[in-house]
Amino acid sequence: MTAGKYAYAFIALGICAASLGATTAQAAEAAASSPAQTETTAPIALAPVTISDHGETLTMLLPQLPAFQKEEQSFPAIGFSIGKYTARAEAAGIDVLVQHSVFADDGTAPPTLDEAVAGARDAIAAAYQPDRMTRDERIDLGGMPAHRFSYSYTVNGAPYVDDSIVVAIGFNQWNITLARRAESTAAAPQIDEMLTSIRVQADTAE
Repeated sequence: MTAGKYAYAFIALGICAASLGATTAQAAEAAASSPAQTETTAPIALAPVTISDHGETLTMLLPQLPAFQKEEQSFPAIGFSIGKYTARAEAAGIDVLVQHSVFADDGTAPPTLDEAVAGARDAIAAAYQPDRMTRDERIDLGGMPAHRFSYSYTVNGAPYVDDSIVVAIGFNQWNITLARRAESTAAAPQIDEMLTSIRVQADTAE
């Protein structure tokens, strides 16, 4: 039952990944039809952003962006839920997707980071069919083990680049993705700063 539960979870992650690709393409098409904006070489201002979901809090640095749109899906039959937070930082030209997956503690071992990474890798391959995987490696986020993917792909003939982080803590899994058009370079120099700023911690009871 445990293997099936995690398999369903990774299928759901793949669906969310595919929806982000569609959202990114739509946003890019809308931007292309708007008057051109002059791209500046000055660093984009970053500020801390916080997402609290099901007893855990994620913080990271991001460019200015509107409030996240939240969508939650629950699969009680297999003891799994996923919260999806999306927003577009228009000036920076990036779409942000944060997914928080929560597995029920049914007495079995929680998914390991290796299992979460394998599932995310399969979801990326199924949703995007990447042209190139430039990073697929373990990283450390302030003492918290994580995994980073960076890959390029094509949507409706347009090239895109995604950078994703996977974090697994007990029965919680976080997937954070920054997606952008390949020619959109405004935020590119600060992608590493955004991703390495990610921290996840359990909420403390009052």
